[in-house]
Amino acid sequence: MLKIQNAHRPPVLSSPRPTQPPPPPQPPKSNRSDELETLLKAQPREVSLNGLLKSTRESLQSLFIPKNVEKTMTKDYLPTRLWWMGREVMSNLSYGFAASQATSLALELVVKSQPAAAVATVGLGLGMYWFPKVVDQFRNATSMASSTLAPVADRRPKAWFLAGDILDNLGTAVMSCAALMPGLYAPLSIGVGAAFTVAGVLKRRAQSNMFYRQAINPRDTLPEINTKESNQSIVLNLVSMGAGAALQWGIGATGLAAGLPIVGLAAAALGTLATVRFLSHLDMENINESVVRRTLDRLEQGQEVSAPDRKVGRLLTQLLERDKIELGQDLIRLKQAGSARYQDLLSTYQSKNYLLESFKGQPYIVMKEGASKEDSLAAVIQAIHVEKLRATPEYQQVEQSRGSDAADYWLVEQSLARAQAQTPGLLERFQAQGWATDLVNFRDREERYSQQDLEKPLDPGQAALP
Repeated sequence: MLKIQNAHRPPVLSSPRPTQPPPPPQPPKSNRSDELETLLKAQPREVSLNGLLKSTRESLQSLFIPKNVEKTMTKDYLPTRLWWMGREVMSNLSYGFAASQATSLALELVVKSQPAAAVATVGLGLGMYWFPKVVDQFRNATSMASSTLAPVADRRPKAWFLAGDILDNLGTAVMSCAALMPGLYAPLSIGVGAAFTVAGVLKRRAQSNMFYRQAINPRDTLPEINTKESNQSIVLNLVSMGAGAALQWGIGATGLAAGLPIVGLAAAALGTLATVRFLSHLDMENINESVVRRTLDRLEQGQEVSAPDRKVGRLLTQLLERDKIELGQDLIRLKQAGSARYQDLLSTYQSKNYLLESFKGQPYIVMKEGASKEDSLAAVIQAIHVEKLRATPEYQQVEQSRGSDAADYWLVEQSLARAQAQTPGLLERFQAQGWATDLVNFRDREERYSQQDLEKPLDPGQAALP
């Protein structure tokens, strides 16, 4: 019999294993932006004169030049802006320094010439308090009267801006001589002030057609452009002030009265030159009646639309041009001139945004609502053909054989056929030659009529032909 040993021995328990300590926490990883900054700081830098100049140039550009100027502005912006800044410096010297100093000196001499320097009469029997107010009100009245002539600047903005600037600079040159003739202070102030006002009205009207065109997307870029150009003006004013102080120091107090006219005349002449250069670089050759007349003459001779003539002499001759054709005339006259004839006109011009009638060989143009610049161009082209046809033997023959009214009807029919042959694609041909086809400006009364206006009968009692 086998003997079982340790049958009742309790089981031996194994000792527990010691617990492992938790791993230490990992330090947080640094952000990649911090790592890049550390890497860039550790990178050796090479400081060079070229690098410093480049950095300085970029900083200055950010203050004075719009971002991405090559893409956000037209190509003529930078050259025109440079000449405009030169013009501004000359204006500050001629008007802001020479004319202002001469005026102040002349007024001082007038005051000193009064007995006991009591109440200066300024040569007109007006006190020092009232004289400036009278001059201001006179200039306001001049501005109001000049505003009626301002629309001419819409049709030839560059020419009339130059005219206004020349007038401005002539007035400045005259006022810079005020200290040499203090007795004429009052009439000079009034007369030159009126000239300044007329020039300002013309230039402001012309400018309204200029600068907004240079921004490709004005809504996005004009705020920044205004800021940058304001910075430019601040620097230019500082430069002009320094130049004026230097000139005054160089002239000396004793020769100031005689030296100011020289400065004023020279600065005014240089300012006019800068204006001429500014306008020669400005890409804004608008289409007006004279341009259309010359173009039609070329087309009839088998020639192509010509490129704009940007010579200064051409701008001056534009001041003598007069527009004879007027758009937007009164619809009532067409209705009164005969019901049957009026219905014929409505039918003839049903697909067009204007009506053109001839009265004794003179074109009469009524514009419909929604008329575009293409419609205005078509109406002017037809009106010019009315004038051309009126000088032909065919017109004279119709008038003699069938009467004046029949001759008018013949003019309308023939001129419409010619206009329809020449108008399509003409604006595109203008644009290809460098004309500003967004500025099509003709003499216009601005009256426009809806279809309801066209169909509305005359009021009872209004005189009308059958």
